[in-house]
Amino acid sequence: NAYTAHSQEHDSPIEKIKIDFPDLEKTQTGDPSTLINIYMAYGSYFLKSHERIQSTKAIAYYKKAIEIVEKFYEGNNVAIAMVNLEVGKNLYSAGGAKESKEYIQKARELFAKDPNKNAFNLAIANFWTAKYFLSTKSNNKAADFISEALKTLDDVDPTGQYALASHAFMIEILEKQGKRGEATKHCQMIGKAQPIDVNREQIPLYRFSPNYPRLAAERGTAGEVIIEFTVDAEGFVKNPRAIHGTHIKIFAPEAIKAVKEYRFAPRYVDGKPVSTDGLITRFTFHMRR
Repeated sequence: NAYTAHSQEHDSPIEKIKIDFPDLEKTQTGDPSTLINIYMAYGSYFLKSHERIQSTKAIAYYKKAIEIVEKFYEGNNVAIAMVNLEVGKNLYSAGGAKESKEYIQKARELFAKDPNKNAFNLAIANFWTAKYFLSTKSNNKAADFISEALKTLDDVDPTGQYALASHAFMIEILEKQGKRGEATKHCQMIGKAQPIDVNREQIPLYRFSPNYPRLAAERGTAGEVIIEFTVDAEGFVKNPRAIHGTHIKIFAPEAIKAVKEYRFAPRYVDGKPVSTDGLITRFTFHMRR
């Protein structure tokens, strides 16, 4: 695991694992849990190269880990599911969304065999299933799995990274579908779980790039605009106005038009969402070369 943490520039540990691994594999044949960890670590090592041929090698080692857990932990659905889920997560995170599908689905199916006992693990598997469907732009399917995940996550870990990410995904999906009202509860859940800092530039929960003004494009003009605005108790932007920047008359209209469609987490006071004035966000316009 320490070897896999090194970047590709560290030749020594990367070369050393190639030498040590065959010996480790031989000596640990009677210790399935350790051998599973070795195969998983070696698979992750190959994934870090981001080369297609190395990805194939990674999957081969991951499959070895799964074969071992299925052989030595037969009937232990949780153990088998955990390895499958870890493989799926690793492949997805390395850019292999397509390859990750079967492992994530296998984990979800195994956790679902005892949903009461494995509620949290099932929620995580549903989360990663949703991420897969998001990658294929199957937003309705993704929303279904996120909703299932949130039934557990909001109850047992509402401030955790999976719950917050799930709400953020739902905001993006609903906003794209024009269901702005339905996205409100997700904005509020994030605001309640993660208080905003009114003294810092705000990061929107939903955003998109503004149009580049035609006049600026024709002139090859670049610029920056800082927009001040209010976020109401539902996370909508109110009263946006340009307060600083370069070429404001050219860029401000498009910046304001965009920020009106943004969604933010509202501020909470005494457990209730409230409107907040004087928040800012920044738009930078520059021509791509």
